[in-house]
Amino acid sequence: IGDTIAATSPDGVTWTQRTLPTSHNWYSVTYGNGLFVSVAAGGTIAATSPDGVTWTQRTLPTSAVWYSITYGNGVFVAVAQSTSIAATSSDDSTKFRVPLIADPVSCRTYIKATT
Repeated sequence: IGDTIAATSPDGVTWTQRTLPTSHNWYSVTYGNGLFVSVAAGGTIAATSPDGVTWTQRTLPTSAVWYSITYGNGVFVAVAQSTSIAATSSDDSTKFRVPLIADPVSCRTYIKATT
């Protein structure tokens, strides 16, 4: 069952309820380049906010159970649960597209962490 509830906190102790743009199962939120981005499961729904208070609904490129989103090196990347579907932002952080993979058969998932 979906909801529109989000919350913000200046200190991690005191929380203020906020409203997302549509009732959905919101799974993940991240922050990067001055923008919060959240993804929802079971559709093409995402949302962006410059401050965590005012949210704008966005559209992901394909319907999926969008499970997580992260930010790094100037790009937001959203991944879907139990599939090989992903979406990335381009020059405009509010628009997502399916990334191009030259050889999807040999594509492997990996995580690279640097300090």
